[in-house]
Amino acid sequence: MKNSTERHSLNIVMISFAWSQEDRGGLGQHVYELASSLRRRGNDVGVICIDNSQDRPAYETNNRTEEGIKIFEIAYQYQDAQSFY
Repeated sequence: MKNSTERHSLNIVMISFAWSQEDRGGLGQHVYELASSLRRRGNDVGVICIDNSQDRPAYETNNRTEEGIKIFEIAYQYQDAQSFY
């Protein structure tokens, strides 16, 4: 029988419209704090999010790691929303 306090790490991927350490409040801050908390508990955490800075080609990806959290940012420009129809 396993010890009831034994903890297993999980592989977690969060999908969000926003990711931000700078903005205080809002969805980006919530996703950052949740991902950080899950990481501190020993889980592997990744976040797929949108970069709407408008200075990169549409759908270009930027992959990086922040504080042990894998960030997969996809460049998105609002004017290309017509491509969804």
